[in-house]
Amino acid sequence: AVTKPTLYIRPYSSGSRVSQLLLELNAGDLVETIEIPRETLTSDPEFLARNPQALVPYFEDETGLQLIESSAIVLYILERYDTAGKMGPRPINSSSTTEEVAARAKLLQWVTYGPGTAWPTIVDLHVKQQVKEGQTKDEKAIEELVEKWRKTVLKVLAQALSDGRKYLMGDTFSAADVVLSADIMTAKYAGIPSLLDDPMVSAYVERIMERPSFKTTYPGF
Repeated sequence: AVTKPTLYIRPYSSGSRVSQLLLELNAGDLVETIEIPRETLTSDPEFLARNPQALVPYFEDETGLQLIESSAIVLYILERYDTAGKMGPRPINSSSTTEEVAARAKLLQWVTYGPGTAWPTIVDLHVKQQVKEGQTKDEKAIEELVEKWRKTVLKVLAQALSDGRKYLMGDTFSAADVVLSADIMTAKYAGIPSLLDDPMVSAYVERIMERPSFKTTYPGF
């Protein structure tokens, strides 16, 4: 059990979405973030008893609540620490307007879209690019994943930004952009220009990479 909310992550991973969000909310003192060694994930019996899937991000709070999945943890952080709605629309209620309902629905879409659609594709591509000495890259599989990303991510982002908005939810940086930052970081790392070659998307990528929270979360980009 932990005495304060605790986030377990690995650097440059899906859990980075949560650590970047905590920076944007100035909530770093409220949640302890631990970069857990890879060997602890698979060999520490006490940790595995609490987190049997041996994956991160993994989150616990002082009540004993345990959470997996970066999108679920992001939403928990938003509802607990973003009471002013700085990083996106607050949860809807019986008095919410049609516009408020739609805005919240869009936020939920992006928070789940990043880990659910963009991340698996770009991680698969990243894995296919890594080959051991003496092996050759599966260029056909890489090409197929690039096309999958362009269809399911690049075109979706381009459509969302087509009205000239600066960010996914409008002209204000939000949790939606935080969530997609992890996927975009990995796409940049892949070093394949066609992954992000839409002009509107390229400009968007430059904007989010200028955020201090992005630079802190993903040093070197």
